[in-house]
Amino acid sequence: MAGRGRHRKVALVPLALAASALLLGGCGTYPQSDFNAVGPISRLQRAALVEDMRFLGVIGIIVIGLVVYAAIRFRHRPGEEETPAQVEGNPRLELAWWVVIALGLIFLVVPPLRDEFVLAQTPQGPGVVHVKVIGHQWWWEFQYPDYNFVTANELHIPVGAKIDLQVTSADVIHSFWVPNIAGTLDAIPGRINTEWFQADRPGVYWGQCKEFCGLNHANMRLRVVAESPADFQKWVDSHQHPVGVAGLTGDALAGWQLFDGAAGCKNCHTIDGTDAKGIIGPNLTGIGSRLGVAAMTLVPNDAQNLSTWLHDPQAVKPGNDMVIPIKLSDQQIRQLIAFLQTQKTYESPQVKAALQNPLAQ
Repeated sequence: MAGRGRHRKVALVPLALAASALLLGGCGTYPQSDFNAVGPISRLQRAALVEDMRFLGVIGIIVIGLVVYAAIRFRHRPGEEETPAQVEGNPRLELAWWVVIALGLIFLVVPPLRDEFVLAQTPQGPGVVHVKVIGHQWWWEFQYPDYNFVTANELHIPVGAKIDLQVTSADVIHSFWVPNIAGTLDAIPGRINTEWFQADRPGVYWGQCKEFCGLNHANMRLRVVAESPADFQKWVDSHQHPVGVAGLTGDALAGWQLFDGAAGCKNCHTIDGTDAKGIIGPNLTGIGSRLGVAAMTLVPNDAQNLSTWLHDPQAVKPGNDMVIPIKLSDQQIRQLIAFLQTQKTYESPQVKAALQNPLAQ
């Protein structure tokens, strides 16, 4: 008996550790959380999730309570050798049970159906910002058809405006997900899926692909920068009037000459305001003001991380399409970095704060 007791205690240890890990895992704040909702869509989805959890929690407590009650009340006792009376069929109990189940299903199904009508609406009006989202292995492309420019891995939006998203993919199935603002939406090749969302307060919100899409699925990240309408307009203006390459000198000029020539960068990348018009890789207009490198695989966007990426992109993100036709020397990498850091766009207070503290929301 003593040995059996020890075995039971040993078996409880992993359960206690798992319960402690689960409890501690729920503490603190995380940048990607459905519960920290900052817009009407995410609040709607959070409310549905909380309602379902409460309802199912109550059902779970009732069922577990009945099982425990039955196990104790009808347990075998010494001296009781007779088989208890067997019950076969109870129409009233069975009918009541099915009614309870039907009511429970109605409670679970009706609110999400109501929410679906809200999510399915297509926002209209002059204040709506239209964005086409295209998933690539492993980065995000954002096209702003109203403003006629393209960017990558950072989606800038004005606070309080409805954002009309058209989501698709250039290769495999991805899933666009920014949990603070809205739920996930699949990006499927050859198909346009739509949703809208809105951020009600300024900030930098984390997102990433939620559908496994290859070895570097976990490194297909993004940021949504929600800024005031005035700041958003300044950011748009800076994209429409890019800095280009006029006036470059020293290492920055040498870096542009490499980008434009031997390094072959312009064959895959576009930088508005220059003759670099490649469309295979991400659009690099404003790369100097972005918050991370290689779809936020390396954060922050500083000289060290740019150097790490340019020295060996395959070591950072194996399987990506980045190919450099020559072996870059340390000096050439410094020159490319000097050039890339000149390609800036307007930096709102949210961007400046995130550049100072890139891991904070």
